[in-house]
Amino acid sequence: MKNILIPTFLSRDTETAVLTAIGASEPESEILLLIPGESPGDESASAFMRNMRNSLSAQQLEILAICRKHAASAGFQLRVHSQAGISGPLVRNLLANMEIGLVIIPVSFAARQKPLSKNVVAWLAKSRLPILRMSESASTEMKNALLLENASGSAGLVELQQRINRRFPIKIVSQAAVSDHEQSLQKLLRETINSNEIDVLVSTRRTENTRNSKTEHDLHHALGLPVLS
Repeated sequence: MKNILIPTFLSRDTETAVLTAIGASEPESEILLLIPGESPGDESASAFMRNMRNSLSAQQLEILAICRKHAASAGFQLRVHSQAGISGPLVRNLLANMEIGLVIIPVSFAARQKPLSKNVVAWLAKSRLPILRMSESASTEMKNALLLENASGSAGLVELQQRINRRFPIKIVSQAAVSDHEQSLQKLLRETINSNEIDVLVSTRRTENTRNSKTEHDLHHALGLPVLS
């Protein structure tokens, strides 16, 4: 069983991400909390890493302690990896060396309006790993999914369902085609979500030149559900 990576600045929603990770894997797996930092500049890398660890606030330390407690009680090992001067190649190497099989991105990390976190999210999205982007209302136990299909998705429904069930006990109960006219879809999708008790969206990742489509991002945001892609 492969490990799970959670990029975080140890905000409150890190706890939800850790609980979700516990539910998505077996105790033999490790949960890795990645805390990225800016380039150390003139300071040595080792000194910079020590300063990063020592600069955690009381609230961050409390959240970390809570996450460790959850992991330990479930029989998981939780590791913290502080990375200074993070880059695309470093992210790729980390995913490979740590044998990561799933990435969970907390809302607070994805919503942070700074180049550092935006770059990390973009680099992670370029991997072939499944990524679960959490939402404000995300449950740690997701059961019913709405599949948002786009033209570049290559996996069939049966294959996609099998891939999902390697990690989550989620069933795809409805499907919808994604186009450039998302506004007209939102009302219909909301009705589908409510009638089928859907608590997660499943989306096939787009090709490189369309992966960051604004309309797709807006739709996910408007529906207010976690997205597994």
